[in-house]
Amino acid sequence: MVTSHFPLASGGEVGCSGALLAPRLVLTAGHCVCKPRKGTAPMDEGSTVIDGSGCAASATVTTVTYEPSTQGEDLAYVNKEYKGVIRLHPEFKVLLDAQERVVSSHADLATIVLERPVEAARLPLLPGTAEVERSESIVIVGYGDDGTGSGIRGQRRINRSKVVDSAKPQEGKIPLEQPKRQTETDDSGGPCLREDGQGATLVGISSRRLGKEPACTSTYTYRTWLREELQRTSQAEPVISP
Repeated sequence: MVTSHFPLASGGEVGCSGALLAPRLVLTAGHCVCKPRKGTAPMDEGSTVIDGSGCAASATVTTVTYEPSTQGEDLAYVNKEYKGVIRLHPEFKVLLDAQERVVSSHADLATIVLERPVEAARLPLLPGTAEVERSESIVIVGYGDDGTGSGIRGQRRINRSKVVDSAKPQEGKIPLEQPKRQTETDDSGGPCLREDGQGATLVGISSRRLGKEPACTSTYTYRTWLREELQRTSQAEPVISP
């Protein structure tokens, strides 16, 4: 889970999901760490804009693992928190119309560089080496409210969705079929995964909070930036979040 920290005057905290790429690097959605604003430029007039002009500087990442209960029944949730600083993709920009439909979405990605490595039992996710295709089935993982009022904050949800069209090269947006249930808004920022005989690989980051139609932002489209972020994090000293 990713909790972005904004000043109280601008709304305080915002909750989303995230994906662990390295022991000190978490990937999430840009719209999870930045606040919307009214467009003022001629090309943006009448639209709602989400870009790098109003973003949180820091976030708390909460890992949730499932371990045998001391009572011997079911599984117990074990939470651990990590502080980190946010780095937004430099080209991130989303436009919404008056009905909150996505007009355009570009580079809707951000990373969180953690103060210390995550104590993870599993290896971090590996980015996929090919773009998803139309009709391919992918898995989306997220935490929190499922939009129906029955979700539990902190409970992991896994659902499968079908790709309805190829990713647009200029935006890197992967449109998905509409689920039978309401949109799981807290899935935004969570991983979109391809499963095969070798396991699960990361193909996108969920943007289900935005607009009326669910989608993922392709990590393959932005693979160069992701490689650079991984390299920067491996070479950098631990950071202290504000």
